Amino acid sequence: VETPNFFGLGVKLLKDTYDFNSIGIVYLKGSPSHEAAIKQLSALGKQLNFKFIYHGFKLRGADGKPFAKEIIRNNLAKSLNEVCPNVDVFYVQTSNTFLKNFDLFRQAFTKNKLVTSGDTLYINKGIVMGVGRDSKKFGEQCAFYAKKILTGTNPSDLPMDVGKKLTLELNLTTAKQVGYEPTMDLLGSADKIVTDTDF
Repeated sequence: VETPNFFGLGVKLLKDTYDFNSIGIVYLKGSPSHEAAIKQLSALGKQLNFKFIYHGFKLRGADGKPFAKEIIRNNLAKSLNEVCPNVDVFYVQTSNTFLKNFDLFRQAFTKNKLVTSGDTLYINKGIVMGVGRDSKKFGEQCAFYAKKILTGTNPSDLPMDVGKKLTLELNLTTAKQVGYEPTMDLLGSADKIVTDTDF
């Protein structure tokens, strides 16, 4: 169960709330979801007239063996240094690697005073705006699909899109650190406002 254009919906929401001229991401080379996001955001940039800057790195060597943690951290830091100084905002894609090394993201965001957005799982880690699915509707959709599949429906016959309802969370501590003051309209429309963080 997935929303195929979830990434695009999140960036459009960011564009509506903070009118940027350029956006950046770092991504994992070879990750189907990350590679798809590159294509989606490239097309969206042409549609909404913003510059898209991205840089990627791999988690494994040519022999297929995973890189050591320090090599991954160095590669992530290099990617962030390539992108962050050159953009107005930054969007963090979902990744366990990113979550484990989020201190590197936070350092880059603070240094470059970047307004940031991404999945709500990063809101307590240091992004300004978290964009997520409506978890209740998402759970209901999953249960409905499970019942359908267990009673004989072919999974390929079920639509992927779980709807366009998104939740918006704001981290006011991070916003203050990067010098961003959310408008009253944005504060009023937020589903959750965070002032306590994990860092």
